[in-house]
This record gives sequence, C-alpha cells and structure tokens, in this order.
Amino acid sequence: MKSVAKKDDAVSPVIGTILLVAITVVLVAIVAAVVMGMVSGVGDSKTIGMSVTPYANTTEEGIGVILTVTGGKDASLLKNVTLYMDGVTEWDPAEITGFAVGKPIYVTATVADDDIPTTGVLTVTGSFTDGATSVIYQGRTTIPAKVTT
Repeated sequence: MKSVAKKDDAVSPVIGTILLVAITVVLVAIVAAVVMGMVSGVGDSKTIGMSVTPYANTTEEGIGVILTVTGGKDASLLKNVTLYMDGVTEWDPAEITGFAVGKPIYVTATVADDDIPTTGVLTVTGSFTDGATSVIYQGRTTIPAKVTT
C-alpha cells in the first residue's frame, strides 16, 4: 500500500491575521484621502466683530440700526454688508460700504408701520475683498417706533 503524505502549505493563522489588518489599514487610508480631498475649503470663515444698535430719532435718519465694526483679524478685508430682516421692506443704503473700526454707520429701515416697533431676526452678511461672503451677525432685533415731536 501506498502511503499518502499530508502537506500543510496553507498560510498560518497569525500571518493571515496580519495580512487582513494590513489590507484594512490600507483601505482606510485610501478612503480617508479621498474624503479629505472632498472637504476642501472648510475653515475659510472670516473673523470680524460687529455691534448692531437699533435707533429711533427725530433727525433725518428716522429709524434703523447703527453698524459698528469692533475689530477682528479680517476687518480690513470687509468690502460691504447687506442686511436682511423680516418686516423691513428696504434698507437705506441697500449696500453699506466705508467701514473702519469704531466708525458708526447709520442704516435707515423702511417698515410697513413705523409707528410701532418691528421685531425680527436681523442677519448681516459681509462681502470681502478676496471674494468670500460670510454671515457677520445674526440675532433677534427690535427696531423701535419712529419718534414724533
């Protein structure tokens, strides 16, 4: 009778485990590189401080808000801002420019009824000299009623 020799040519369990872990690490690295390439531009937000003060007076300004840039590393790059608020039909001027740190700028609001206060969420967006646009301020604001003499 012939005896059949048994051969164990398979990979040992230890080497198989090491190969599976290595393949997993390589696949995770490839997926991470692809995903990180897709999220470029994150972190390009601008840093600028702005105070918004509602006002009402009997002079030609009427009612509206006073915008004042208070600082921030990107304050010198601010080109113009645009205001949005429910209940306000128009801002004058519509595009506000000429910002300098500490310089107040009066922006007049036109509302449906200026004899009563107008409350809503005011959003101020800024355009910068490098072409970026960012929300500078967002908060609940009340524009007071017009002051009559």
